[in-house]
Amino acid sequence: MSPYLKPMSDFDPSEPSLVHDRRHNRTLPWSPDFRRSFERYAREREPGVIAYEGLELDGWMDIEELPPKPN
Repeated sequence: MSPYLKPMSDFDPSEPSLVHDRRHNRTLPWSPDFRRSFERYAREREPGVIAYEGLELDGWMDIEELPPKPN
């Protein structure tokens, strides 16, 4: 997992961001359009891990805080 990821306890589903799915070890874009579904169906699987739509979300990142791409 990237050191740039923030804990899911600080995640705001009403803001665009990137979320990390540990089940598939991938980072996905998050849209505020998912907020209502997330609030209704997301469940804490274990401390720091949220089960949602077949994903295991274990961290997130502000889009504006993406690390610079290497040259």
